[in-house]
Amino acid sequence: MIRFYAGLVVILARDIANEGNLLAFRIAEGDGERTIASLPQKERGGIAKALSQLLEDPKEMPLSNSMRWKVERLKRRVENADDPMTISQAQVLLQELHNDIMRELSSPYFLMIPAERRLLYEQTQPLFGENVAVAFPDASYDIAAAGRLFALDEWTAAVFHLMRAAELALRLLARRLRVKKIEIKEWATLLDDLDKALAAMRQQKRTAARDRKLQYYSEARAQFGVFKDAWRNHVMHSHKTYDEREVIAIYGGVRSFMDILARGAPR
Repeated sequence: MIRFYAGLVVILARDIANEGNLLAFRIAEGDGERTIASLPQKERGGIAKALSQLLEDPKEMPLSNSMRWKVERLKRRVENADDPMTISQAQVLLQELHNDIMRELSSPYFLMIPAERRLLYEQTQPLFGENVAVAFPDASYDIAAAGRLFALDEWTAAVFHLMRAAELALRLLARRLRVKKIEIKEWATLLDDLDKALAAMRQQKRTAARDRKLQYYSEARAQFGVFKDAWRNHVMHSHKTYDEREVIAIYGGVRSFMDILARGAPR
């Protein structure tokens, strides 16, 4: 899959068209049969630069190999002072190149990522922050997948990956509260045991340390409640589908849940 910025493609294609138009003015003034080498260096350099920009990064300009070869060949001819190519010939080749680019880009089916979701797809930084990335390295794949799917409006698939990531955090919470036989318990039983552990903590002698831990674990348990229904549907293999509003809430809940646990329990 090729990723590129549509704005950049438009700008570069426009630059090629502009260089061709400048040569068309030269032709109108009677210079069509002069060689391209007779142009001032600034004009020739402008054409070469526009062509070079098409070749800089294949990931940003989705041209086929054959199209890139055409661009490279034309660029070499423009830069070669001994090439007898005329201004008229160069203008025709630039116009043909512009048309070929537009025609080539008309075949693929492009999807647009809205600007406000661009970072969800590109992910230049961990989506849930560095603390979560360090504390839950095994969840990195699912968090990243959830972000990309969110950006593509694939709501239900995003929830699937969010629940896989949340499972790691849930089991960590259970271990910290000393819940036994975590791996074999059903989700409802596991949550009951978590609530029992919190209730037992409330019955302990009140100290500053106990209050800090109780607040910490209660906050984590509350965040789990935000996406509890999604978790239940996930583990029960439900066929429920989700919409954008639901996924926004689930995404935020899972991120907060994992961030709390990544910080570590207070002493």
